[in-house]
Amino acid sequence: MTVDYVQRTFGLDSIDKQKLDLLGPNVLETNMQIEKVLRMEHYTPDVRELVEQQGEYGNVESLNYLGISYLQGTPHIDRNFVKAKEMFLKVLEIEPKDPTANTELGLMHMMGLLNNMVPEAETAISYFDNAPTASRALNAKAVIYWSAPDVFEVDPDKLRGF
Repeated sequence: MTVDYVQRTFGLDSIDKQKLDLLGPNVLETNMQIEKVLRMEHYTPDVRELVEQQGEYGNVESLNYLGISYLQGTPHIDRNFVKAKEMFLKVLEIEPKDPTANTELGLMHMMGLLNNMVPEAETAISYFDNAPTASRALNAKAVIYWSAPDVFEVDPDKLRGF
């Protein structure tokens, strides 16, 4: 996806177009290598702005990168679970079966990061089911099934989250 394509399709104001033109004609390529950005020693606000722009135009790799950055926290992005969830949900609007977004959302629900520290196993499993080939999702699903209470359990503390 080129800057000209984005301008024709979505429209860009002149400032955004100038910034993108300075970065090169193929700056919005969907195969941008996020790994290179992660390894950059001098991560700048411009790089973050570029990744955010790519995400705005539907690049799921950029949105996943931002979601993981908000989830883990970085020197330049504060940890924010709500924003991480927003980024992953945007990915799922574009690509409902995206393994990274489904896995991360499932893990967030599994650990209770989104609902006042209350794990939500059923919600987590529903996300993991949408990522059937992701090994992390399969492992997390196995942990949920392994730690699930017995069918006849009545203790509310053991049933919490299930």
